[in-house]
Parts: sequence; C-alpha cells; structure tokens
Amino acid sequence: MSEPNPETPDNGKDRRRFKRVPTLFSGAIDTGAGTTVSVAVLDVSVNGAKLRLREPFEPSGPFVLCIDRLGIFHAEAAWRKGNRIGVRFLEAPDDVSEVLPETFAERLRRGLAPS
Repeated sequence: MSEPNPETPDNGKDRRRFKRVPTLFSGAIDTGAGTTVSVAVLDVSVNGAKLRLREPFEPSGPFVLCIDRLGIFHAEAAWRKGNRIGVRFLEAPDDVSEVLPETFAERLRRGLAPS
C-alpha cells in the first residue's frame, strides 16, 4: 500500500470527505480463503473504518469486514501503519448509511460518538 496514511495529514487539517465516529467495537476480517482475522474497530464513517489488527494480516485484495453491532461490509485496505489499517468500503456511502443501525447512522450524521 503506497497511499499516505490519512491519520497524519501533512497540513494538520483533516481532509476526509465523511465524518468519522470514534468506536471501540469488535470485528473480524474474512479473507475469503478460510482465514478470519480479529480486529478492533477504532472509528467508522460511511466510506470506511480504522482498525487495530489483533494478529498479522497482509491484505492482498478485497475482503469482508464484519463489525459487531453494525453489520457486514465489503472492503479493501487503503493504508497500513504498524498494527493499524484503514479500510475503504466498496459499497457506496449512501448504501452503507442504509445498512447501519438507525441510532448509529444518526450519530454519524451529527458527528457524535455512539453510546
């Protein structure tokens, strides 16, 4: 992955198009090859998520991300730094918003942390 890590923008400003909500949900990556990797979901937007890997994982293509309490999303790696990885959802942001639980989707629209 050669893309820069969006966690540390060079100008100090957040350049993301979509609001991210801090979370601490459990999740898992299903590689489709019979392998599952446990993750902690650190934040979520309608466009992607930041994950902390609990074991080594080198993504080689699209995968399925299962986020407890939120749902199942098709994703691909956008960046990786140490045990953290940013993923981009392959579904359109409007489609992701539709599958999120309403209480979480509303908080995401307002930029508030979930309870």
